[in-house]
Amino acid sequence: MKIRILKKSDDNLNVYTVKNSNISYEELEGLLNTYDKVIIPHLHWADKDIHTLPENFGNLKVKGDLNLRYNRLTSLPESFGNLEVGSSLYLSFNELTSLPESFGNIKVGGDLYLGSNQLTSLPESFGNLKIGGDLSLRGNQLTSLPEGFGNIKVGEKLWLHYNPWTIDTNFVNFCEKYKGELVLGDELEEEIKRFNKLKEWEE
Repeated sequence: MKIRILKKSDDNLNVYTVKNSNISYEELEGLLNTYDKVIIPHLHWADKDIHTLPENFGNLKVKGDLNLRYNRLTSLPESFGNLEVGSSLYLSFNELTSLPESFGNIKVGGDLYLGSNQLTSLPESFGNLKIGGDLSLRGNQLTSLPEGFGNIKVGEKLWLHYNPWTIDTNFVNFCEKYKGELVLGDELEEEIKRFNKLKEWEE
């Protein structure tokens, strides 16, 4: 494989910067297998029929957007938690059923979109996330939040609607105590109101 778009970093010989973001899956995989860290301006791999990502994909630093929407990803490598994204990370419209435990360690400066997947649960580390913009979990199969979810930091809106949530005390308490902007949707808001009324009657 002939690489013509690399620039050696001055401070660390094991770090390479890719000048041209128009890079193929095979080229990037080769770089990740060769160097400790690969830096790229942005990466747009939407609608590429991608089923899997390289095991060391987390060794990537994307200065701008990382767009992986409209693919066929069912899982992410454990290294994904090492990922650094300067702007937004788009993982919506895939087939993800779960996320690696390391996921809560990723660094995302902008939005994080995980909507329209098939997630049934979130890793315990998810509450460690610090997202600069929106965090969207809409349109999955989530029924409950991990224990540490209340520690999450979201700069803009947190989207939770269109999931089959179990409306219990823990979920309602989170929604009531969450200090940021929470998007639940009309149906979910009505369910929470009904739960609170039933709770009042029981008391």
